[in-house]
Amino acid sequence: MEASENCCCISCLEFFPPSEIRKWWDDGRSACCPKCGLTHVVVGSESGLPFNKYYLGMAGGHLIN
Repeated sequence: MEASENCCCISCLEFFPPSEIRKWWDDGRSACCPKCGLTHVVVGSESGLPFNKYYLGMAGGHLIN
């Protein structure tokens, strides 16, 4: 995620730069969202996934539930 230009939380769908991430989990592989505080829900723009609110919202519904 640190190589990404932007990140997005698939729970709250807020976008933010990786520099705003303050908490990391799983030995630095997962980030805590700096907007809503949830863990394991942040996706970086360099992830290879389509990086828009529609796709990430759909993915979030499947990954979180």
